[in-house]
Amino acid sequence: MAVETFDRVMPDVFAHEGGYVDHPKDPGGATNHGVTHKTLAAWRGKPVTKADVRNLSRAEAALIYRAQYWRPIRGDELPAGVDYALFDFAINSGPARAVKTLQQIVGVPADGIMGAITLDAVSKRSPADLINALCDARLAFLKGLKGWPTFGRGWGRRVAEVRAKALSLTSGAPVAMAPTLYEAPTERGEAQEPAIWNKPETLAYAATGVGSLSSVFAGSGPLQWALAAVVLIAAGVGAYYAIRRIREAYQ
Repeated sequence: MAVETFDRVMPDVFAHEGGYVDHPKDPGGATNHGVTHKTLAAWRGKPVTKADVRNLSRAEAALIYRAQYWRPIRGDELPAGVDYALFDFAINSGPARAVKTLQQIVGVPADGIMGAITLDAVSKRSPADLINALCDARLAFLKGLKGWPTFGRGWGRRVAEVRAKALSLTSGAPVAMAPTLYEAPTERGEAQEPAIWNKPETLAYAATGVGSLSSVFAGSGPLQWALAAVVLIAAGVGAYYAIRRIREAYQ
């Protein structure tokens, strides 16, 4: 069993969850490291402010994840890889839903409680098969949510990355997460996309445009002004399509 998995996968959890967000359409309200305002208040046993959420440390967040998600699924008693796939499912959709899904897969009563019967059934199955079945079921559940048309791309990417990492854990082979240029929302989060104007490609395009205009204005007269107008129109159209391509590449 994988008593070390929790510490190995928390960096991946934090990478997926992102930092502080407070989206008006997010029912969880202010959230940091994936920990909502309500969750933090319950954990500390007292009201908390948005500033408290913003200042939440990763160390305290990890304690919350262990107590409220890892222990309910009995992660230390699950096979390596299965523990991570179920843990990440529990983080986004709740431990009860994640455990019920696993119980349906292994054919035991789906009560949402990880007990001896469920653990025994899990031990008789291939970890890789369980991981794939869990991730498939999780993806099917996400596709049924009303937020899928908007956030499905990010959700799907997260499930794919969790699947790959979980499968690698079954053999003990290390796997590095693909670089995350922006964090897509989870079921309760908001995308954190860097400003398009800060990207080097955009700045380079702008510099090229400025250079073109400088050469046009090197002279003077009606012809130069007419040429400048043509350059400006072409630059505007070109910039629009260039920025679209840049956005797509970064997503």
